[in-house]
Amino acid sequence: MTHWGWYWRVKKRHQRKALCSHFLCLDSFQLFKNHNCLGFEIRTASYELIAKYRIDKLEISTSRGAYVIPVEKQPCFFGGQRYFFHCPKCNKRMRKLYSYEGIFLCRKCLHLGYQTQRVSPAIRYSLMQEKIEAQLEQLKGSIRFKPKWMRKHTFSRISNRYWKYDGLREDAFEREFFFILENKFVPHLGCA
Repeated sequence: MTHWGWYWRVKKRHQRKALCSHFLCLDSFQLFKNHNCLGFEIRTASYELIAKYRIDKLEISTSRGAYVIPVEKQPCFFGGQRYFFHCPKCNKRMRKLYSYEGIFLCRKCLHLGYQTQRVSPAIRYSLMQEKIEAQLEQLKGSIRFKPKWMRKHTFSRISNRYWKYDGLREDAFEREFFFILENKFVPHLGCA
């Protein structure tokens, strides 16, 4: 069985997605958290952006022009409202829009990805294990000792998930190691 990474790198000349974390993000939940967002200004080295909220729309004006981002209100079950943006390009409802040269678009229109989409499965399983450890440490416990007020059933479920990820991580490391040996791939260590 061949590795699909070769196909995308060589045959298709695949370009990696840029990361969302490298772009300025406009989050509707944070922006309308107090229900009193009237406007804001963003100044960077390349452009200046001024946004004003009108009824059901966010008016954006930049040095390159002006455009409108529609805002949708969704009622919640126990009162209140959630606000969502509509992407100016594809008109899909999105929580977050990312700025590219002063224009806010959704992640799909800008062809952006997340950092976790780039890591290998072994590292991804390690991150999941760290997340479980952090959750238990926050409750003043660890993977070996149950937090004081946690039920035994809940702790055993969480610890079983932790050990399942441990086994998957070891299998993934083994697959990656044999893939490297099989393809005689020698990583560059920077030694002269």
